[in-house]
Amino acid sequence: MADDMNGEDFSADDEDHLWAAYADTVVRFYFDGSIVEVAAAPWGKRGKWLFETERVHIITAYNPRSRLLSEKENEARHKALGEQLNKLDVRALSAIGTGITDPPWQEESYCAIGLDNQTAFDVAAEWEQNALFTWSRKEWEITGVLLPTWQLFGWQSAVWSS
Repeated sequence: MADDMNGEDFSADDEDHLWAAYADTVVRFYFDGSIVEVAAAPWGKRGKWLFETERVHIITAYNPRSRLLSEKENEARHKALGEQLNKLDVRALSAIGTGITDPPWQEESYCAIGLDNQTAFDVAAEWEQNALFTWSRKEWEITGVLLPTWQLFGWQSAVWSS
């Protein structure tokens, strides 16, 4: 089981709740003058791929290890993550991850274009994130970083002109 910031373990129920929340996450960001929304879908379903790269990663610095931080702390972490991604020469689009679980939640994040999987994983681990979202032409993958396991889905998207 993954450790939280207090050195305690998440229970299996906690982990199940977190994975359910991640699976229900909807990510929104601006890309080339449009608003894009992407979310998990049944395996095999795919939307229209928008990028020249093979994959993009959704990374946040909010609430490390699911420990709720103040808005000020989260905003400072988000800004520092953006600076780190810029130093890695990554196109980092501001994004919002929204969960519809009970209770609903929202976290600022980045849609990082140009990271390889290992670097994305390492960045997520550095920011003490439980999971990393990877969106590719074929799938929407949620990989455990501090939590064990991973999940694969199809994906669906919507694009609106802004």
